[in-house]
Amino acid sequence: MTLQNEPLGGAGKANAAEIATLLAELNGWEVLSGDMAQLQKRYSFGTFAEALAFVNNVAAIAEEQGHHPEITFTWGAATVRWWSHSLGGITRNDFIMAAKTDGALS
Repeated sequence: MTLQNEPLGGAGKANAAEIATLLAELNGWEVLSGDMAQLQKRYSFGTFAEALAFVNNVAAIAEEQGHHPEITFTWGAATVRWWSHSLGGITRNDFIMAAKTDGALS
């Protein structure tokens, strides 16, 4: 998977086949359905400080890429959700950002 975001709107929302193919390239992510499909993953950490450091790493990547997730965190855990509000669901960029989120662990 190419890890550089594309301009939003270029390819539009991912269809079911694209979602299945791209999801298979990620580890531990799930698709939440509803009004707008979203990618979600929960990460576990040994301490609050480790979870906060991860959240800060994801925030830095999001700022750099100009695409921002919903992040919730608590002691020892963080949950990240990606979707494209302006396009009403999941796009290829959301999968790219999910992969970058996994990279924020290192």
